[in-house]
Amino acid sequence: INLTTSTIRQGKPFDVDASLAAFGLVPDARAELKLNAQLYLDAATGLLDVMQLYSDVRLAGDNLPDGAADIALDLAAARGLGSERVTLEGLAARIKTAGVEMTVSGDGALLNNTPELQGILTVEPFAPQRLLAALDQQPVVRQDKTVLQRAELQGDWTYAGDKAALQNFTARLDDTTIKGWLRAISIEQEKFAFDLQVDALDLDRYSAAADPQTGNAAPTAKTTEQP
Repeated sequence: INLTTSTIRQGKPFDVDASLAAFGLVPDARAELKLNAQLYLDAATGLLDVMQLYSDVRLAGDNLPDGAADIALDLAAARGLGSERVTLEGLAARIKTAGVEMTVSGDGALLNNTPELQGILTVEPFAPQRLLAALDQQPVVRQDKTVLQRAELQGDWTYAGDKAALQNFTARLDDTTIKGWLRAISIEQEKFAFDLQVDALDLDRYSAAADPQTGNAAPTAKTTEQP
């Protein structure tokens, strides 16, 4: 761990730079973290404010998709650290792994350490078939080789205590558009609800090609372990 700060004075902003390399923060993975932040200690209240924060995390491990993941976290401000209500502004997390790039942005507050957050979730176009391969999953045997090559999603998210939701979202899988909402009524009790509208989906394109001798769909290839 390396940590450096500028002179810390009440009523004056000060800088913090930190770096960390560790194994086990994420199971079976090595983590390398770099962080830069500017903080402010309020002389009147004794509370700490984050005026800006940037951090990068590099994860590497055999259990990760493609063996690695990159996470970038930015925060424009966090006000009132140490109080019952901490406000968060300009939160943005970007995750990249196995050809998938996801961004979660938003703001909100922590009320007695209970989050009340909202924002936008964006998953940039990616190839589902490549992701399955990176997760060491069997490739989907499909009749149309052009499918499972593009997917993307964007929607509004909320998270408050034991509840979460993805609302007003639009997702695309190849030529199909899916709209709707997903809600976790209770995360602890695993109660969920959803409403989806699909414009059109040609299932034949995703089914296995027929065996020319039997006329039946060809079975998915199975791997066997050698003694």
